[in-house]
Amino acid sequence: MTVSPPALPERRKEGKYVVGLRLFGFIPLEHQTIVISVPSRGGSPIELRDNGYSSLISRWDHLITIRTAEGGCVYSDRVKVKAGVLTPFVWVFAWLFYRHRQRRWLRLGNNAFKYDRPLPATKI
Repeated sequence: MTVSPPALPERRKEGKYVVGLRLFGFIPLEHQTIVISVPSRGGSPIELRDNGYSSLISRWDHLITIRTAEGGCVYSDRVKVKAGVLTPFVWVFAWLFYRHRQRRWLRLGNNAFKYDRPLPATKI
């Protein structure tokens, strides 16, 4: 499978993206197809969905929801995975990954979105 497009756009648009996955950023794994859609069109809540898949994970349905709240917003992730006998392991990975990302979002929000280190270039 070929990575497509060769580099991710700065802003994701609806469509399919094939990316190469790497464990710890350097151990090549497999390819994942990310299928982006925008279920909500304007207003609140704002939703972004990745209904992706790979050869090992037949379903990676990730819905991001952002809704307005007093003094800011509420961001949530909902992920449904299906990977046969690997499902419990994929579920634990997803749970840990999104918990970590939620903590990072909270830290960024509490710091007025000032990041103390430059962000790494996006690798595919």
